Amino acid sequence: MSQSVDCTEFAVIGTGFWAQHQLNAWGEIPQARCVAVVDIDIDKANVFANRFGIANVYDSVKALFANHAPRFVDVISSPSSHESVVTEVASYGADVICQKPLAMDTDSARRMVDACASAGVSLSVHENWRFQRPIRALAESIATAPLGRIFRAAVHYDNSFPVFDNQPTLKDEKQFILSDMGTHIFDVIRFLFGEPIRLSCEVERSRND
Repeated sequence: MSQSVDCTEFAVIGTGFWAQHQLNAWGEIPQARCVAVVDIDIDKANVFANRFGIANVYDSVKALFANHAPRFVDVISSPSSHESVVTEVASYGADVICQKPLAMDTDSARRMVDACASAGVSLSVHENWRFQRPIRALAESIATAPLGRIFRAAVHYDNSFPVFDNQPTLKDEKQFILSDMGTHIFDVIRFLFGEPIRLSCEVERSRND
């Protein structure tokens, strides 16, 4: 006899490159069910919804909540849209999971946190590198091996992943690739060594279109 599983309904906002990976991951959780997708590009949203068998497609957050009451919303839109989208979703009382980077600047991030706190909903940020097996194994070694006090570390990212092929909008972002890969590297440092006391950064902007 089959056993029924209570499902938590959620919606996805943004149907770009990373949305497919998010939906594939949610598909591995029987208790989660995507009931709708939202994108200002309704044609792209329809293609995405058809691919994943999602019946409901909307071009605005307002239209989504006029027809559904998802328990949470997975925000996978462009970083520049995060503040407005997250704030609007929170106003409807739904929990929010937001793709990194959370915001374009600190003030925007604080407003998002405050908006969700005022609405009484949770705000989480996607960050997957700290959950990768090699990084978790390294963290365990640091915690258990007799290494002594670690006072200096260098964390580098060296990969041929075609970032701009998959995410061409990054070319137009003010922070450029730093907002994407820099977020990963910084969170790995936090995961391995704890929260920083001070932070400084030297940035050189260069690009080759």
